[in-house]
Amino acid sequence: MPSLNYQLMDFMTDLRGVRSRDQAGQVFAAFAQRSGANVVHTFFGTAPDMQSVSTLPEAYTREEGRRSLVEKSPLVEAVRAGVPRVIWGADFAQDEVNRSKLGRAQVLGRFHNFRQRSSVTFSMPDADKTYSGAGVGIGYEDSGAQFLKRMKESGGALAVASFAAYSQMLLLHKPAVEKSPLSPRQAEILQLLASGYRLSAISDRLNISDSAVNLYLSKLRAKMGVRTKEQALAIAISKGWVTP
Repeated sequence: MPSLNYQLMDFMTDLRGVRSRDQAGQVFAAFAQRSGANVVHTFFGTAPDMQSVSTLPEAYTREEGRRSLVEKSPLVEAVRAGVPRVIWGADFAQDEVNRSKLGRAQVLGRFHNFRQRSSVTFSMPDADKTYSGAGVGIGYEDSGAQFLKRMKESGGALAVASFAAYSQMLLLHKPAVEKSPLSPRQAEILQLLASGYRLSAISDRLNISDSAVNLYLSKLRAKMGVRTKEQALAIAISKGWVTP
């Protein structure tokens, strides 16, 4: 079975070696740009002293953020609702994010100023496991069809990297030794996911039903306070509970 792609493995190695939140953000931005992104904009946590990283000019992000809060951006609302993956951009005008006046202005501004035609934003929970607006936005020059193909092929790896960087930043924000909360079976399933196994292959390997695998993952997501298996995997890898 193939493991997570080598680029992601290298990123995880680099991420474990960082000593500050700023370093973690820069390592993530470099990874995203190696994946073909032309814009990376992240907001890791909503506490005043949390870290943000962006390849956009500071004045631009400040104004964009001000307008988003004042005019209630649909994108921000989706992130606060904990939607795991929000796809938006110039070629997705039918999407709720792009239908609002503010959404159209943001899409056109990113397109004309930074060549961002399509984007994915991953929502992330704050330290208290609530969704208050923390997220990672990664923008590409791809047309709509190309972008959807990219997300199908690499969206999982991008999600894992986003949540791994976020988890590392939280760890550096409030250092703590944390014992793995995983049961032996949950750790086994996450380890197989990290090794590239699909859910059906995991059930065959462990000689249990597909529904049993899904039940383990459902309980695991609830235990870890996350919405997706990619988020759970990213946190487990970054904390050393499983290895890629």
